[in-house]
Amino acid sequence: EALGRLINTQVAGGIHALFVLGSVGEGPMMPDGLYGRAIRSVGQFLGSRIPLLCGVSDNSVARCLDRLHIAAEVGARYGVATLPYYGWPGRPGVVLTQRDNWPKNRRCPLWPTTCPRTFTGT
Repeated sequence: EALGRLINTQVAGGIHALFVLGSVGEGPMMPDGLYGRAIRSVGQFLGSRIPLLCGVSDNSVARCLDRLHIAAEVGARYGVATLPYYGWPGRPGVVLTQRDNWPKNRRCPLWPTTCPRTFTGT
C-alpha cells in the first residue's frame, strides 16, 4: 500500500517517468524473488500512466537478462544497466559495446549507462 501511495504521489506531482531499483545499487543487492516482486508491484501500481525504467544491473549477464525479462513483463520502457562492479574504470566503452552481442528484447530494450564520477574523476 505504501509503495502505491508513493507512486501515486510522484505521478500526481508531475514526474515524466519512474526509474526503480537502479540509482543507488539497491537492485543488484536484492535476492531475485524480492527483486521480481518489487518490479511487479511497481508495474501494477503504475500501469501505463508514465514510462517505467527498471534497473537490471548485475555482475552476471544471465541475471541481468533475467531481470530485463521481468521488466519487459511489467511493461517497462527500458531496462537500465550499469557496468559490472568489476568493470574497467576508464574504459567503459569496452564493456558497453558488448551490449550489441546481447539478445535483443524488443519489448524492453537495454539502456546501458555508466557512473560518470567513476570514469571522469569528478
